[in-house]
Amino acid sequence: MSQSSSASQVSSVASSAAVATLAASSVSSVDQINGKPISYASASAELNNRTIETMDSFAASNPSIVDPTWNQNFHFNASDGYSNDIQSLTPHYAADGSIEYWDIYYLAQPLAKLQGVQYEWKHMVTTDFKTFRDFDTTNRFSINNVAIPDKYYVNSTNGTPFQVSDNNTNGLPWGAAASGTVINNNGLLSMDQYGNQIQADAKLAYFTNFTNGQSIFLAYSNNDGQFHPYSPNPVMSPKQYPALQNEDDFRDPYVMRLSNGNFVAYVAGGLEDRMYVMTSPNGINWDFHPEDTIDLAGYHVSEMPVIKTLNGQPMMFFIAGSKDFEGTKSGNYVITGAFNTDGIFVKTPESKVTKLDDGFDSFAGNYANLSSDKLVSMSWLGNWTYSPNLFNYRDIDHFGTYTLPRTITYQNGDFLVDPIEPNSKAVGTYTVKPNTNFAVGTDNKVALNFNGDQKVTLSRQDGTKNNVQISVTGNKLTLTRNWDMSKTMNKTVTVNLNSTPKNAVLYVDNSSIELYLPDQHKMYTVMTLSYKQNSGYQMTLSNRATVKYSTFNVNSQTVTADNKTTLFDAAKQQSQKRVKSYRDELTKTWQGQLNTASYRKTLAAVNKQYEIAITALRGSSTTNQLISREGRFNKWANRLVAKIAKGLKTLNLKKGTPIYTTANGAQYKLTAKTMKNTPVLKVVTKNGQYWYQVKINNQIGYVAL
Repeated sequence: MSQSSSASQVSSVASSAAVATLAASSVSSVDQINGKPISYASASAELNNRTIETMDSFAASNPSIVDPTWNQNFHFNASDGYSNDIQSLTPHYAADGSIEYWDIYYLAQPLAKLQGVQYEWKHMVTTDFKTFRDFDTTNRFSINNVAIPDKYYVNSTNGTPFQVSDNNTNGLPWGAAASGTVINNNGLLSMDQYGNQIQADAKLAYFTNFTNGQSIFLAYSNNDGQFHPYSPNPVMSPKQYPALQNEDDFRDPYVMRLSNGNFVAYVAGGLEDRMYVMTSPNGINWDFHPEDTIDLAGYHVSEMPVIKTLNGQPMMFFIAGSKDFEGTKSGNYVITGAFNTDGIFVKTPESKVTKLDDGFDSFAGNYANLSSDKLVSMSWLGNWTYSPNLFNYRDIDHFGTYTLPRTITYQNGDFLVDPIEPNSKAVGTYTVKPNTNFAVGTDNKVALNFNGDQKVTLSRQDGTKNNVQISVTGNKLTLTRNWDMSKTMNKTVTVNLNSTPKNAVLYVDNSSIELYLPDQHKMYTVMTLSYKQNSGYQMTLSNRATVKYSTFNVNSQTVTADNKTTLFDAAKQQSQKRVKSYRDELTKTWQGQLNTASYRKTLAAVNKQYEIAITALRGSSTTNQLISREGRFNKWANRLVAKIAKGLKTLNLKKGTPIYTTANGAQYKLTAKTMKNTPVLKVVTKNGQYWYQVKINNQIGYVAL
């Protein structure tokens, strides 16, 4: 394993957002590309006629799965496709018994929507929960980073599974690998049912197989290699237990070893809103205890149980609300309880349920003890009520990131949640007057100090009206997101606080805002996507406040006393690079759409404003100046785009131009031929994007410039 890198993970395959660019052409028909049914038996054999041999080669020829548009700057980003649930936070011990680093396993769907629902486990590590890296940093697509593979990811030229390592020569008995637990073998198992040795210090994974019903398999990892099946059969399945034979949901096992050497597993009933309890003397043969089933009525779609103890208080963490499309119940929860005489967690009359993050997008977390009175947690940044729709939007097939890690303590019946943040550099402290604008970037910590009520509005500077509002009135906090990518993203929640806060910290990244109230020890997570990577925010306050503004690991560097100047220089270069990218996008977009005279006039205007912006950025001395001056160019460019877009009467389409079925990019077809002077029926604006309605072969479609 090689040296650790920054929390900001950069894909090894260069790509840019796959935006539909148009040039002179003509068209007579369109071919379906999205939504082609793929059976498990043929999954990945030929993804919509796309050859796939390895993830490296596929990513190189299909850059949408590594598209950086939604990549975070100081949070971990999955290498390709989509990712979600955190599986386990497992300490990796050195020879002297100290923790050398932490193994973190997470669900991944590397081929994104190009294939359908297929999952595998991937592997990242951290030493401090501030910076993260892939297990194998030599190649982000390395098979060494695939902890539990999905056998249906197969090479389209010879039919062999391309995510399965050589140590899995016996084949895989599971398909899509979903949530579960990793524990240490500690000498429990010495040989699998194929006759292969299992090392005393191997890792054991109990996880869900989603193929042909839900069942639970056991696998092991020797020397941190890819997990190998213990047996060709599941160790737990609802079919094994008469009382569960009619249950469809049986997943997300949390397995723990008791002090007497026996094992207990908590298995999610999902739609049944309950957790089943199983016990085993050896980790292989499991009995169901219906009398110990944990009822979680009121927390619909209860999943991912995790049992922990803090300050002597037993508790079960779980998730719920994955189908709460209109409300704000989706999230991570914890319920207090007790252990019975058999060491099994049970509810008590004093049991209390707490939601750990009252924002909208902290989900599927996992937890580990740092000590007897402190946990560390990490969660997926996402929400199943709208994330799948965003994943299907246009050509972006890459989004997998996680919240800032948090510590959790338990004091006097309350859960205290505090962030673990990466190293940062203070930029400056400012006094911000009411209703004045303050520029905020996408790599920043914004610490607010105020007296009395306060309303903070963060408006995305990407040509949209999308914004996040944080309102404090007395001891009430109201969090609102107005975002038109999906109607279910428009959410508001009001929560009661223990006291009136006077401090707030905003962790602002490219695709998220995390609010932290230090005196409340509470965090609130909001996903904030934009189709212009790293477009900043305009922040306004209702009342005066002191703002301490800091920046995180700019350009993937760690802040030290020696490189503070280098960090700002890097930020300046990145700002100029974004302006140049927008300039290039403008000139490319309109080439072939405007007549020669109009195009030359537009090009001259764009280049003039570009030179003005670059000169201003080069002369900037503060991060705030960079953001403001970059925003000035973006606003000018947005006005130009609006003017030209609304005046276009025809489009020139080239072969392969996406024609979307609706003005939201959820599904598209590709033009099979070229077409010049395609009449524009109308222009629709949605989420800062102009969509041109056209009619081809008597079908209405939309083109995005």
